[in-house]
Amino acid sequence: MKNIQSDGPLMEDTFDPRVLDWYRQFSRETLEINSDPNLFVPVREEEIQKFEEEFGRILPTPYLAFLRQIGWGRLTGDINGQDTLDYENCFLDPASIAEIMRRTSIEWQIYPDFIREDEVPFFSLGNNSVLVFRRGAGTSVYFPYLEQRFAASFGDFISRLRRDCMFYRQLL
Repeated sequence: MKNIQSDGPLMEDTFDPRVLDWYRQFSRETLEINSDPNLFVPVREEEIQKFEEEFGRILPTPYLAFLRQIGWGRLTGDINGQDTLDYENCFLDPASIAEIMRRTSIEWQIYPDFIREDEVPFFSLGNNSVLVFRRGAGTSVYFPYLEQRFAASFGDFISRLRRDCMFYRQLL
């Protein structure tokens, strides 16, 4: 496993520093209303601690590092100028993940089998669909209940998303 130092905590995954730099350009200190297709807000350490007090350390280290350095938010435009209005493409913050994990979100009322017990949502596609990590499966990315991987690692996921903000649609 390759480690890359980039302005903050060590990110343990195969991350290309150019990919992180590309995402970093969309990171803002606060959520501001704008028309940019991409917007991220770094997560405060207190938010992560609160989540971990309730659920333990179930979020993979690379995702936590991404949340700290880049943030939660949307990526609806890629490096090639393609954008999506069909998908939300939102990296979830710990509070949103907690709501899903507690089964108190509206999705659970509509879809009682929204995610499996061993799945941890982290990316919203919109329309009550998420992508998940699986406990014990590293940082591979899956659609709930499906065995087909969307990406071999979180680093691979953000790299592919950067090149094609809807790459996963071919697998749905």
